[in-house]
Amino acid sequence: MPKTKKKYTPFVTTIVVIIMATVLMTFQIRSGQRPTFITNRIIYLYSACHKLANYAIHPVIELWETYVWLVGVKQDSVKLKTEVDRLKEINNHYLEYKM
Repeated sequence: MPKTKKKYTPFVTTIVVIIMATVLMTFQIRSGQRPTFITNRIIYLYSACHKLANYAIHPVIELWETYVWLVGVKQDSVKLKTEVDRLKEINNHYLEYKM
């Protein structure tokens, strides 16, 4: 059982910090108060966690947008080339008929 707690501790801590930061920011916006020292520290931790997550997720998003998305583009390209070839034949037929 202790291994399970240690396994999820960073995840739970991150989630708690994010929730606390969101609640504190919402409260400050509604009340119009200046941020306190503790609020500033929580927001600072939240922004650091957010930056780390962004740096970890950004390469995955780039991979998705460049590679996985291009697989669909390749299939569309093949379809379009087939359509262009078909239209070229129709155009040639009309040009021959016009002459």
